Amino acid sequence: MTILRPVAFAALALAGIGPDAGPAVPALIEGLKDARPFQRRKCAAALGQIGPSAAAAVPRLKELLEDKDPEVKKQAAEALRLIKK
Repeated sequence: MTILRPVAFAALALAGIGPDAGPAVPALIEGLKDARPFQRRKCAAALGQIGPSAAAAVPRLKELLEDKDPEVKKQAAEALRLIKK
């Protein structure tokens, strides 16, 4: 069972808000550096849901395409796709 940390809770909420959550992009970028894969996945998902307003996250998301966790890689790729729309 995964225990949700505050970062994951926040990322889930921000993903639900979508593009209006743009001001949270810097905090979500920091979340992409978390040691826990689950946290990185949730932050990447939220950034993808924010869309083009999350363009500042593109460099870090590209780095995550090389992450050790395959689910992090997958979520980073999806976020990049959604941001570039």
